[in-house]
Amino acid sequence: LGLKDSQSVRLRDIAPEALEECTTFKSLCGKQFGRIINAMEAGEGPKAKANGASLDAVAFKDLCVKLGYTSDSKSLMQHFDPDGKGCVNTKNLRFFNEEKKDEKAIQGLVKKHHALQKEKWREKL
Repeated sequence: LGLKDSQSVRLRDIAPEALEECTTFKSLCGKQFGRIINAMEAGEGPKAKANGASLDAVAFKDLCVKLGYTSDSKSLMQHFDPDGKGCVNTKNLRFFNEEKKDEKAIQGLVKKHHALQKEKWREKL
């Protein structure tokens, strides 16, 4: 990549379109986002409040429509579903929305995913 020793690669350098999609989504969340997520978690039962509710592709698309996100919801969902299970957790969406810097929020989600994968492998051993 031609980086100097003191430089690092940022998400905006390698995947600017992903960062743009997430930034657009976050800008639409606003104050209504918390109410929408709370309602989704309430519908899932008491455990969903602590662990988050799971949204499949249809539910995530509905969320995007409620927020006014008009771009491809499938593409956006991939950024919040790094292991490709076809679902997004409301806890992760809440974390992303509350983080001040979008790039840092996405990195946090990826690190969290990596830590969970590592933990699963350790359990198998």
